[in-house]
Amino acid sequence: MCPNIRLLNATPNGAIYWFKHSDMAQVIFKNLCFDFYRLEYNAFLKYICGLDALQIEKKNRMSLHHKKISIPTGNANLTLLLDREELMEFQNLFKKRPKDTVLENPLEEIDYPMILN
Repeated sequence: MCPNIRLLNATPNGAIYWFKHSDMAQVIFKNLCFDFYRLEYNAFLKYICGLDALQIEKKNRMSLHHKKISIPTGNANLTLLLDREELMEFQNLFKKRPKDTVLENPLEEIDYPMILN
């Protein structure tokens, strides 16, 4: 990988890259890609990590959508729709992890097919 690009964190469905030369972050999650300058990234991180999935699901329980967690993007024509598990993974993407860490939930955090005999 280019020395000017650093992987900050990754999950099975996403990754965050930091581009040193432009002082920008690129957040990739499923089929979404966000480019943020430092200030925007910090504001988005604070917002996403402060979301309470249960509260949002309760508020949107009558929604027609299967995914009850709606996240506005700042563009009136675009809203992210996530379920609780997707939001938890998205939030975990923004949490810095030490290099040597104990997995909190190994069955969900290890991304490989398990074959039980």
